[in-house]
Order: sequence, then C-alpha cells, then structure tokens
Amino acid sequence: EKNNNNKWMWLFDSKGFGIKHSMEMATAMGIIKILSKYENSLCEIQILNANPLIKTFYLLIYQFLSIDTVNKINWK
Repeated sequence: EKNNNNKWMWLFDSKGFGIKHSMEMATAMGIIKILSKYENSLCEIQILNANPLIKTFYLLIYQFLSIDTVNKINWK
C-alpha cells in the first residue's frame, strides 16, 4: 500500500480479461482508486493483448481518470 512516492509503471496484460471482469463495477472502482491514489508517481500504463472487452471497459472508466493518467496509457 505504501509506495513512498517511488516511480512505477503498470503493465496490464488483458489476456483472459472477459465479460465478467468488464461488467463488474468493483473492478472498475478498484482500478480508478489505485490510479488516483498513486497518480503522481505513476509513469506509464502499458496495456497488452487488448481485446474489444478491455476497450469497452476503458471507455467505462475513462471519464473518471485525469487527463494526466489518460496520457500515460500506451496500447501495445
């Protein structure tokens, strides 16, 4: 939980991310909470193996993310 403001990168491999995950509000809220809490030390988010469900999930949480966080996202 304590990051001590260390720089970090989130490598999100969405392989296996299915409809169950994309429809769970708790998943979305958890991701938003983590990104908000550690936004200042987060350097980059790399999303691997994106499928249509992960892209839909992104559209659901996009509106709750800061512009700085959105700009850190790289789709691989």
